[in-house]
Amino acid sequence: WNIAFRPSFGPAEVQEWADLREVVPLPLSQDPDTVSWSLSPSGEFSVSSAYQAMCRLLVLQWLSPLSKAPMPLKIKIFVW
Repeated sequence: WNIAFRPSFGPAEVQEWADLREVVPLPLSQDPDTVSWSLSPSGEFSVSSAYQAMCRLLVLQWLSPLSKAPMPLKIKIFVW
């Protein structure tokens, strides 16, 4: 790890940082991290999946095609 701190550490902080680095394991892989939303099958965030998780309810089947319906947004919101 190459982390720069401002202001610089004193001797006690340098020792504590070295101790911490010994305890905390380094990443096992050199692959870059990825972000995945586990509440949807695609792994991408959606308001619908977050809403389902918060309410613990199934989304009504007729609400799904509502988002693709050719109508003004204010009507979609009113119907929802």
